[in-house]
Amino acid sequence: MGSLNFTLEVAKNTLLNTQVSIQTTSHNIANADNAAYARQKVVMSTNPAYRFRGGWVGMGANVATVVQQRDQFVERRLVNSISEKSQSETLTSHLSLVEAYFSDDGESGISGALGSFWESWDLLHRNPTGETEKEGVAQAAKRLVEEINGAYHNLEGLAEDINGELERAVGNDGSVKSTVNALLDRIASMNAEIRLSENPGRTANDLRDQRYQAIKDLSEIIPIRYSEEQDGSLTVTLDYRNSSTDPVVLVSHDKAGELTLATDSVEGKLIEYRSFDYDSAASSGVAVTPSPGEGEISGGSLNGLIKARHVIDDSLDQLNSFADNLAEQINSLYPVFETGGSGNPAESIQVVSDLAKSMATETNNEIQNISELSLEISKMQDESISFGELGDFTFGHFLSNIHYKIGIQQSDADSKVEFYGSLVSELEAQQQSVSGVSIDEEMVDMLKNQQVYQAAAKIIQMTADLLKTVIDMV
Repeated sequence: MGSLNFTLEVAKNTLLNTQVSIQTTSHNIANADNAAYARQKVVMSTNPAYRFRGGWVGMGANVATVVQQRDQFVERRLVNSISEKSQSETLTSHLSLVEAYFSDDGESGISGALGSFWESWDLLHRNPTGETEKEGVAQAAKRLVEEINGAYHNLEGLAEDINGELERAVGNDGSVKSTVNALLDRIASMNAEIRLSENPGRTANDLRDQRYQAIKDLSEIIPIRYSEEQDGSLTVTLDYRNSSTDPVVLVSHDKAGELTLATDSVEGKLIEYRSFDYDSAASSGVAVTPSPGEGEISGGSLNGLIKARHVIDDSLDQLNSFADNLAEQINSLYPVFETGGSGNPAESIQVVSDLAKSMATETNNEIQNISELSLEISKMQDESISFGELGDFTFGHFLSNIHYKIGIQQSDADSKVEFYGSLVSELEAQQQSVSGVSIDEEMVDMLKNQQVYQAAAKIIQMTADLLKTVIDMV
């Protein structure tokens, strides 16, 4: 009689176990199209056997836990690759705009206007009395100035756009959390929920899915590393490469750091980001953009923006150097340009008023002077001058050099976009092969569970019949 009761208990547990398996399979199928979901699997453990009439009799199984199908190694590589891809995509999209402002096709942009400027002086040399040629010089100078001014304002506008993107990603206006800080808070909050929800043998799988998705979203913006603590919470740090610098902790247990923007005190430009001590309300932060030799922060759209901003700053400096030297060299022969004495010659450079009228000729000597002057200025296009630390260039080669350097960086960023794009696709495929839901596999599991359930029900029915027989015998 006792053994029959044990049999009923085993069959009952089998029914309950199978219900959990069916529910888990149903949950998997419902999330088949959810890329953030990791397939779940029921893990059974054998119940302790009991001694009966000289032998050991099994007592069936119970649900030990429901685990996620994850490959932690692949997932960490995926997070790193997403970060690198995001940085390269952000950088290349902005560099393509910067490169366009220094187009070197000889027809458009500053280089095209510079070619027309030299040509106008050559034409004036050939016909120093021609009113059309004089007006041509004035118009060519005006076009060149407009191209320089336009490139400067376009670069400044692009820099301001980047500042706006940085503000939205990291800045905090006190009312709306920035993207980064909101994600840090979300991860810390889910750490707390997971720690409260889990106990030995019970994992909060759906919360872990959401947390990993937040980690991936965060890695698109900043480079991070993460590790799981014994209580199930994640510690998230900023990813320094080749550095002995102590890691900057962004999330620890249920506390999150806060990233904010730093401003260059001299230039007034947004150039880096900072992390505040997550354990206190400190008014000053810890700089997370390392000094040279202290390592490298690589990855994330935020770094792509900062790198693009540095390229823009360098381009503005070189454009100012170009405008300043152009005005100085040309004006040493004839007053054509004025820069207004501002710190940004590329922004302020203008053509002197009534340039064509100032070259009016009335005597043979003046005609000769205009002819010689025009020849000297025209020949200047082939003369190298010093651009300080940048080296010696002709004006045309200086523009080509700017375009070339930006092009090299653009090409490097494009190559990385292609490489990391392929790597992310490959790692996502590997991840899905482990964590993804296969409808075919789930249907097979469903059929298997159905058969187990039917068999357990049949055992209960048969045991009930045996018990009835025993009772009827009394």
